[in-house]
This record gives sequence, structure tokens and C-alpha cells, in this order.
Amino acid sequence: MSNIYKENGYNSREEYLEELADEYGIPYEMVYSLWELYGDEEAFDGLVSACEDAEDLMLFEEDRDE
Repeated sequence: MSNIYKENGYNSREEYLEELADEYGIPYEMVYSLWELYGDEEAFDGLVSACEDAEDLMLFEEDRDE
């Protein structure tokens, strides 16, 4: 059985999700929750788009609070 994360250069799913959290500046828990919705099948497509949207939403909230 293949491992999509190893095939894409990551040691584990956790490492990949942590990298997404760092890259998009969103909490790991949020990335993990999004992964629970999208699953491994969308880990490198839909999940990435959702993280981008979450980043935009967080930036919007920060701007609104200022």
C-alpha cells in the first residue's frame, strides 16, 4: 500500500499537516480539523485550498479587529 505523504516527500501525515499550519499561519488544530473533512484523497488539493481560505479569513479578522 502506498503512502501519499511519503510519495510527496513527507515522513508522515502529521509532518505534512504541521507544515501546512506553518505555511499558512493557522493553528495545527484547524488544519487537522480540515483534514478530517477532506481526508487523504484531498490532502494535496482541497485541503490546501481550505488552508488558503482559512488564512484569508484569519487575516480578515485581524484587520477587522484593528
